[in-house]
Amino acid sequence: MKRRTFLNALAGAGILPAGGAQTLPAGAGARPQPQVIADPYVRVVRSPNDWRAAPWIGSPSIVRTASGRLLVCHDLFGRDESVMDTAHFTASEDGGKSWRPLGKLRPMFWPSLFRCASGLYVIGTDRRYHAGPNHVVISRSTDEGRTWSESVRLTEGLAIHTGNVGVLVSRGRVTRAFEVVPVRSSRLSGTETTEPFAVSEKDLESRSFVLTVKEGAGCVPHTLMALTGGEQALCLRVLQADGNRLTVRPERWERRTDEPHAPANSAAPWNFPAGSQLRLVSSTSGSNRDFLVVALDADERANLCDPAAWRRSNLVGNPAYTHSRVLKELFGLDFRGTYAGWLEGVLVRMEHPGASGRILNLLRVANDVTSNISARIEVDDSGEDLRCRFDRYAFDPGLGCTHCCLLWDPASKLYWMASNVTRESTRDLSGTAMARVRGGQERSNLALFYSRNCADWFMAGLIAYSPDWVHSFHYPHFIADRDDLLVIARSHVESPLTEKTVSPQTAGHHNSNAATFHRVRQFRRLANMEFINYRVD
Repeated sequence: MKRRTFLNALAGAGILPAGGAQTLPAGAGARPQPQVIADPYVRVVRSPNDWRAAPWIGSPSIVRTASGRLLVCHDLFGRDESVMDTAHFTASEDGGKSWRPLGKLRPMFWPSLFRCASGLYVIGTDRRYHAGPNHVVISRSTDEGRTWSESVRLTEGLAIHTGNVGVLVSRGRVTRAFEVVPVRSSRLSGTETTEPFAVSEKDLESRSFVLTVKEGAGCVPHTLMALTGGEQALCLRVLQADGNRLTVRPERWERRTDEPHAPANSAAPWNFPAGSQLRLVSSTSGSNRDFLVVALDADERANLCDPAAWRRSNLVGNPAYTHSRVLKELFGLDFRGTYAGWLEGVLVRMEHPGASGRILNLLRVANDVTSNISARIEVDDSGEDLRCRFDRYAFDPGLGCTHCCLLWDPASKLYWMASNVTRESTRDLSGTAMARVRGGQERSNLALFYSRNCADWFMAGLIAYSPDWVHSFHYPHFIADRDDLLVIARSHVESPLTEKTVSPQTAGHHNSNAATFHRVRQFRRLANMEFINYRVD
């Protein structure tokens, strides 16, 4: 039967209106959108004090072992540093329906599980960076997660930040992104000038100068450095670094809080002799979130517990700090405040037709304005050296709130992303116990998106959501398992708390009392291929 004849027959039967227009009567077949696309969640693990008090569940990741076992790893976080150095493992033998504790590994914080040609690994840090340089560490299991080798250090002298951002195994390489905290990294301690340097008041933030230094290896573009000599101090923004020659811009810098990592400028004019000290300082008031981006990679066939198997990329600074005044004027984003900055980069290789084949590091951009902003770093692993390069800022759903999880799926030839969505970013929460939370920081709704190019995203549906803003599903990690997508999330569930009764000491939109498992069945069928594959010839 021809299509037109078929539509006319449907119209004659009253199924479609005359003319074949495919519209439904009001209320007929209507379903609330977006749909929940995952099975009801399974609570994998509960925090020691449930919703009442820290420590909280953090950094969940998931992997399927060679035997089919599902293995989940997480850490604990809170104010007690003594709990923040241990990875906890939980296993399921029935596809995620039930879970049992399997063991622990110490030291290991911010852990990420992954499998590659040389085995099953977990990579993270030995602790947080707040007390100074920590280390990237890695461990291997040869018995599907029951026991683990001693954690091996892969870095020295760098203060590392990360999260459960996953590990990219692609084209025979294993790649992991991290962030470096400049002011807490001993390897980036500073240098001294080799020539006199003079600046006047009118030069502040209006002129750039060339400054020669003794050693320029730790001077990264877009970082803030303090030049000191005698009683004088002046903050300089590094614009370019070419060996021992730095192009710098004097910054108008008056510290409003007691922040030892960024001294206020002394009175003008400034005249510094050769031999003056130049050291890294913080661009943000209190959080030190002016992170640098770095990546590590190795051949997946190598023994990844051998530090010699890994290579480290160059460090990349955040240009938002160089252009902070413009960004605040245009978007209201305050990159000199206590909160804004990029972090928790997630890697995916660009594999769609016409793509470069290089790796995208997609970072969340913490801020108080929008929930849908991100930063993109290109990672080139094709040469002898691993190279990172800032690409651009972009607008990806949920990346202003938490990090996402990404994968390229060869079967559907699509990128898939799990990320949070915000219902009302302009909501005024004053008068509630969540008054300090901006609407754009809502973490109650975890969604699945798909894209042809990793730039234009379409929502497939909700993985999980909460009607209120206190309960949450966030910091996702997932794996494709045949036709299904297996998602693990850091969550606040099954508590009596509301916007009126939540507090910083209880579970909430950030503090998580559980890791939850979600199965999205036949996830590829959720993509509207006819819609996204349309081309204009």
